[in-house]
Amino acid sequence: MSDASAGRRCRPIVWGVIVVPILAGLLAVVLIADRVAVIHAQDRVAARLEGRGFPAKPRVTIAGFPFLAQLAARRMKKVVISGVGKKLGPVEVKRLDVTVHGMRVSSSQHGRTASRLSGTALVGFAGLAGVSGTPGVTVCADGPDRVKITVGLGAC
Repeated sequence: MSDASAGRRCRPIVWGVIVVPILAGLLAVVLIADRVAVIHAQDRVAARLEGRGFPAKPRVTIAGFPFLAQLAARRMKKVVISGVGKKLGPVEVKRLDVTVHGMRVSSSQHGRTASRLSGTALVGFAGLAGVSGTPGVTVCADGPDRVKITVGLGAC
């Protein structure tokens, strides 16, 4: 066996020893960059929401992987927002949880649309007192931990 043929057989091993760690390192860098980007985006959205009336910075979670691909496509699969102490009209909400599915961001970065939005709000009985002054709305206790709200739609 010649030295040339032995050298050719060792080349794949040398390439494997050199290329595999480099590719693994690049993959690690991309994964870390993706996680850093999503954490930054979540913090930025939370800060914007806090500036819109939340007394404390809400918790924002952007789901889906990879985040950078979602960002490039300007479409977030799922965004979850949880906050406390938000006043919505005459009602003081103790806790607000909102989930946005399929959010698209316009190219101008000013408009957003969602394919589906769902949420829950925890409102104390005292917080509902502000609604009771609204014409056609009656709020009263209906047993322990229950509230009865009656809305009159008026005559047609």
